[in-house]
Amino acid sequence: MEIVTPNSQPNINNLGEVVRNIRLLSLNIKNLGYELSHKMAVALPPPVNTTARHVGLKTSLSKQTDIESDWVSHWCEELQAPLLYHRKLWELAYALQALYETA
Repeated sequence: MEIVTPNSQPNINNLGEVVRNIRLLSLNIKNLGYELSHKMAVALPPPVNTTARHVGLKTSLSKQTDIESDWVSHWCEELQAPLLYHRKLWELAYALQALYETA
C-alpha cells in the first residue's frame, strides 16, 4: 500500500485506510488493557483496613503499589467502584485522599 502516488502526491484512499487502522488499533489496545486490569484486580487479596487515615500523600504519578494500597481500596469502596488497575480510579482516590489529609 503506497501512501503517495507516483507523482509524490498523497494517496488519499490509502492514507484514509491507515488512519482507520490506527483508530481500530487504539481501541484494541484499550480493550486489552481493560481486560488485563480486570484479571489483575481479581488476583488482589481482599482489603483488610479500609478506613480513612493519613498516609503522608506526596505528589506522584499513578503507581501499581498505590492501586494495591489500603487507602485506594478505601476510596474505591466509598465511591462504590470496583478496585481496578485504572489511572482514572487512582486519580479519584488520590484527590479524595489529598482532601482528607488537608481537612
